[in-house]
Amino acid sequence: MTSHARVRVRLLCEDARHRDFALALLKCLGFNRRIVRGIHVAPAGIGSGKDWVKKQYADFIRTIRAKNCQTQLGALVLIDGDAEGTGRGSGANATGNTP
Repeated sequence: MTSHARVRVRLLCEDARHRDFALALLKCLGFNRRIVRGIHVAPAGIGSGKDWVKKQYADFIRTIRAKNCQTQLGALVLIDGDAEGTGRGSGANATGNTP
């Protein structure tokens, strides 16, 4: 099991509610707020937050993967299903592909 002290996470979120949810989730899982190394939230007033996250996703993941010496750096990406409902998004990543 990985030590919580060494894990770091970057967040990509649609809005402030997603950011707050992700931080609360990490806290419930026993992680300290200091593990979060970057929070990227869609700017207000630019249109759909979901579309912004989808556009940022590839570069966001590419940046994390480029830091291959930092094996305990992870990503947490949040998109809600307010248009599609709860069933459609299951197992799909931000590009619409299933893992």
